[in-house]
Amino acid sequence: MTDYTPLILAMSGIITVLIGAIGLMIRSFIKGQIVPRSHVEDVRQDRKERVTELANERDTWRAAFDTLNGTVQTLVQQGDQLLSHSALTNQLLTAWKERVEK
Repeated sequence: MTDYTPLILAMSGIITVLIGAIGLMIRSFIKGQIVPRSHVEDVRQDRKERVTELANERDTWRAAFDTLNGTVQTLVQQGDQLLSHSALTNQLLTAWKERVEK
């Protein structure tokens, strides 16, 4: 007669380990540590869309800044021209006044 006790113990140990692993997987799934692949793909797609949206928004603000910067440069140039014209007008009026007073 053959003694099957070691074989039964080995098989019960393997079954215990498998049941424990399955239990841990179910527990992880319930706690949200394991999620379906479709959920992961949805999250990745949402993240890609948000990154694209932020990049577009960044580019829009950069274009607005460039436009504003160009406008400011134009205003500075016009202000410099007005100052030079004002100085020339002042010189002309001063010379005209001196000429009239003579």
